[in-house]
Amino acid sequence: MKTNMILSTLVFVLGLSSISMANAPAVCAIQAYDGHFLTAVGGGGRVQDVLHTNASMVGAWEKFGIRPFINGGGYAIQTMSGNLLTAVSGGGRVQDVIHSNATVASRWERFSLVPLGGNVYAIRTMTGNFLTAQDSGGRVTDVIHSNAVQIGNWEKFRFICGF
Repeated sequence: MKTNMILSTLVFVLGLSSISMANAPAVCAIQAYDGHFLTAVGGGGRVQDVLHTNASMVGAWEKFGIRPFINGGGYAIQTMSGNLLTAVSGGGRVQDVIHSNATVASRWERFSLVPLGGNVYAIRTMTGNFLTAQDSGGRVTDVIHSNAVQIGNWEKFRFICGF
């Protein structure tokens, strides 16, 4: 019963049909404010050179599973290789910000999606900070920070789901 309520919430929040959520996480591309897509470099499983924001098209590495946490709310963001994104130290960083090698969803793999309208969300880490796409996207180095305390344009991400 509780699982169905959480899945229904995710269906509502991400605007997905209940059919697409029946047996699997939602699969979404995450688009930075400048229109480029987040890429899990190598499909995930990394602690350096983890994400890029320069993809102009959605391929396998630009797709992420959005998995609801059963207890405590929030979501895990899963790469297509099955690894999870981790906000290092829970957020608040400008270097060594994100890893993609976690295989178990724990505290630092928990993100909140703050709805801003039109399938646009801010991604909040467990420490309350927001993910920032540096220069609003289009980067392969110094890509993501997790120290923002307010939502500006660089903290806005469009979720395109249903792949």
